[in-house]
Amino acid sequence: CSIVLLSDLWLDCDFTMKKFELLLKGFNSQTNPPICFIFQGPFQKNFKNQSVQITSLIQLFERLAFLLKKYEVLIEKSRFIFQCSIN
Repeated sequence: CSIVLLSDLWLDCDFTMKKFELLLKGFNSQTNPPICFIFQGPFQKNFKNQSVQITSLIQLFERLAFLLKKYEVLIEKSRFIFQCSIN
């Protein structure tokens, strides 16, 4: 059993998201994927004012959900925990 802890996963950074998808592909192909993924951070590299940030975060998490749907093994066998913070 393993737990993956990721800090500062910037959902608004294409480079970060491409690398994150490589990580997901690797874990998805394992017989025993991690039991839990814990994400910490503000989730946005480019912080804007709070009202704009909320709208942007909703869109970014929808994008993340769309990405995660590709990895059925992880969806079935792993848990996802998000701990938000502000820079």
